[in-house]
Amino acid sequence: MGALDQNAAVALLKAILTQTSVASTTGINVRYGSTTPSGSANMTELPNGGGYNTGGSNCSFTTPVTSGGGGTSSNSTVLSATNSSASPWSIVGLELWDRAGTPVRWMYGTWTGSPVAIAVGNTFQVAAGAIVASMT
Repeated sequence: MGALDQNAAVALLKAILTQTSVASTTGINVRYGSTTPSGSANMTELPNGGGYNTGGSNCSFTTPVTSGGGGTSSNSTVLSATNSSASPWSIVGLELWDRAGTPVRWMYGTWTGSPVAIAVGNTFQVAAGAIVASMT
């Protein structure tokens, strides 16, 4: 998952090239979606209820390290959501949002093998280390 939201990319470039500051996040939430996100378009987030909370789940990440000419960090929180809705989930995308008063989307990606089908009553679990955020 190395794709930056286009607005986040511009903010980082401004911080680097024009020496303006970018506020650090107050934490990250991982959101799941039923469509493919892009640099300029958010995915369609799963609906609230039925085992998923709109706005995603709080997730901690490891301290970034150098890797392959860039930097990487992975989730240290195990994420879990049980589908208690009336229909299966089809999970395609994931997005990393901060927890500001008005949340900002920072990164996005798709799940390997997506769409991931989660039947009613089944649990979607993401192991620690399964989400790798990287920048080169």
